[in-house]
Amino acid sequence: MSDPTWHIIRPKQSLVAFDPAELWRFRDLLNNLALRDIRLRYRQAALGIIWVIFQPLVGGVIFTILFNKVAGIELQSKIPYFLFALVGFATWSSFSGTFSKSSMSLVQNAQMISKVFFPRIILPLSTIYGTLLDFAIALTAVLIGLVIFQVPITLAILTFPLWLLVIQILALGLGMMAGAVSVSYRDVQYALPVLLSMGTFASPVGYPLVNAMVKVGPSLQPFFLINPMSGLIDAMRWSLLGEPVYSWGLVGYNVAFALVAFLLGMVVFRKLERRFADVI
Repeated sequence: MSDPTWHIIRPKQSLVAFDPAELWRFRDLLNNLALRDIRLRYRQAALGIIWVIFQPLVGGVIFTILFNKVAGIELQSKIPYFLFALVGFATWSSFSGTFSKSSMSLVQNAQMISKVFFPRIILPLSTIYGTLLDFAIALTAVLIGLVIFQVPITLAILTFPLWLLVIQILALGLGMMAGAVSVSYRDVQYALPVLLSMGTFASPVGYPLVNAMVKVGPSLQPFFLINPMSGLIDAMRWSLLGEPVYSWGLVGYNVAFALVAFLLGMVVFRKLERRFADVI
């Protein structure tokens, strides 16, 4: 009888949690986890995937009524307010979906973490698939709306994958930090839904950023400008609708913030990862 083969697992020495070679070896697990989450979302829903189409449309209608009809906010361009609100809602949903799901992915898969070895970073990464699917369906609704309302499509639309990538990087970085901390402190999972709900109105989801800057005055403007999603929502509207951007400097700050948040998220995730199986 031949001697048994031993495989020794040692902790990584890198400061970041992202190892492309290791992720490639576990790519099947990543895909299966992502597909499992997508199936579970609508398995027992009577309307199934129709909810994916229903949510952004209803969100666009509600924000149109709330800000355009009730608050009386008007756009400087001739773009229908519904499309303006739809793009804002879809963009914010893309961010909040990845942020909230990735932050909860570790706690929700506690049994896997405690019993099986695999790169833990796979859990937050797997949440992106469902978010991208939702955004793709919302984007289809936006494109149909552009045709119906005869809104011209410009070359700026080629940049929307870039803004979507930056938004996902931002959401994943913040989600990794929140998820790693929530393993030890479950308060995070109660605080995040409240913060994201507040962020919906603190971000220019249903209103133009330029209007907010005029209304709130100089004393409150910094609270809007430090929001890492303000410029990205503006940039997404520019790419899809041709809406003017309030400040490209703000967009640059948001991009830099997203990159720093992603790197910091990987560092925090790596530092706390060794304790996951013991604490969770």
